[in-house]
Amino acid sequence: MRAKELLRSVRPLRQELKLLRQQENLMFSPKAVSYDGIKVQTSPEDRMFETVEAIQRLGRLIQDKENELAMKQLEAMTMIYSLNNSDYRKLLLLYYIDGDKPKKWNEVAELMGYSESRVKHLHGWALQELDGKVSTQKHY
Repeated sequence: MRAKELLRSVRPLRQELKLLRQQENLMFSPKAVSYDGIKVQTSPEDRMFETVEAIQRLGRLIQDKENELAMKQLEAMTMIYSLNNSDYRKLLLLYYIDGDKPKKWNEVAELMGYSESRVKHLHGWALQELDGKVSTQKHY
């Protein structure tokens, strides 16, 4: 796998996990209740057992996704920290790993104190260096 593919694989995992956590929050939120004393929804049977099972399944899914994300981030960060150039490391961490939502190039540029075009050039050079390291490691 090329460096860019590995680094890019972190973002969709983070997004999936975010959506799963949103679903979990919905499952734990109070049900709709009318404030005039009349029930909005009635159910002839108790569905508590099914609800608890669904919450447990979702919890296991979230845990699996958290583990997958942690392993992918560890792999990506190990690759990033193999670089000697601190600007390359900082750029790749900011763009691919840092934060709950992906940063745009202009945000990374501002954080690094460079122009957006300079950051994009650094990004290309960093990926070339990483790809060189990956191909060199595969030959051993």
